[in-house]
Amino acid sequence: MSMKSFLKKLPIMILIGIGAGFPIGLVFAFATEEQLGIIVPVLTLIIVAALISIFTYIILEANKFNKKTTRLLKKLYEDIDVENYIKETKNAISMTRNKYYKLHFSLNLAIGYDALGEYQEAIANMRNLDISGARLIYKALYYNNLAFFYYEAGNSQAAIQTYSDGEKFINKLLEHPIYRGAPLHTKGIIEYINGNFISSEELLEKSKLQVNANNHLVTSANLYIAKICLQTNRTPKAKVLLDYNLSQKLLPNIFAETKKVVEEMKCMNYEV
Repeated sequence: MSMKSFLKKLPIMILIGIGAGFPIGLVFAFATEEQLGIIVPVLTLIIVAALISIFTYIILEANKFNKKTTRLLKKLYEDIDVENYIKETKNAISMTRNKYYKLHFSLNLAIGYDALGEYQEAIANMRNLDISGARLIYKALYYNNLAFFYYEAGNSQAAIQTYSDGEKFINKLLEHPIYRGAPLHTKGIIEYINGNFISSEELLEKSKLQVNANNHLVTSANLYIAKICLQTNRTPKAKVLLDYNLSQKLLPNIFAETKKVVEEMKCMNYEV
């Protein structure tokens, strides 16, 4: 729960506490000493049992969420079973009541559409999300991912604007040692759009070296570095990067775009 959300709910929590405490206070006020000897241990037991139940529920829900997330990401990134990933992520969204978990799965659903190359569907799903009360990490991922989806859909201006709108959140993510791989990649794409090839290539190379950089982030970075190489007369390096991509198990959108660049190289009479 964010601090803003907590403060909004605080008055209601106080009123509930007062309402629940009032009858208990009356019992204590009018109970005899002998009765208190029975009431106090019973109330203590009830409160302890309630707290244990609440914390157990929270832990079990978090554990279930983590297991489901891990299983879904394996289906996407290891099995490359994108259609079933989308289907099961939709099911996870419909079955989840926790709004933070629901938002997490919703952001990941858009990644599934992007992986299929259905960029407009990915964008539409993102635009339907309400992130006004979301945690900073979710806001950062929202703007970061949406900016990249816009670029892939061919709308570079929307990509730049979206990145600018969320830059203050994305910059916080860039400071995180675990999560900075994806925002470094997107920042590299924004530099690429603006024609800043040197800084773009540097950022994309850095994104490949991050601790959480999965092979699909690496192959996506390779794809755009190869494009930069072709525009800066470094065909041999482009070929090495594209050959590496084609030797890997790729997501459908990365595979399609890699094959497209390879075919363009052939048409331009580059040695491939």
